[in-house]
Amino acid sequence: MRRKPFDVVLGTGNQMRIWLNPVDTILYYLTLITPKDPVVGLNDFKVILHQTYDQTSYSEVSNAQMFIRPWMPSHGHGSSSNVNPVLTSHGMYEGKSNFTMPGQWYVYDSIIVNNQTITTPSFYLVFDAR
Repeated sequence: MRRKPFDVVLGTGNQMRIWLNPVDTILYYLTLITPKDPVVGLNDFKVILHQTYDQTSYSEVSNAQMFIRPWMPSHGHGSSSNVNPVLTSHGMYEGKSNFTMPGQWYVYDSIIVNNQTITTPSFYLVFDAR
């Protein structure tokens, strides 16, 4: 099956995480789509997950499970009413993150592929909720 090429563009509001899973030597790319400008309250949380074995051809990961946990380090608390991202199409995962007050939030994302956790406990994205 031939995969369509895609461009990866990083702007000032985007976040991308790249890491190597040492167990299977697959390089993973997690690209944040939303929220770009998070607000206090429930925000759409959308990411795309890709993988590569050789850094020349990339494919969507469509069999992952994701578990998010927002945390506000300055106040030492998290939030409730979050919705873990689920696959919606071609490596795209959508959920909801709840920022209960303004300030800096970390959203920890545990990702499981083929019954194996591919992220470390310190894997997170940073948001400034307004």
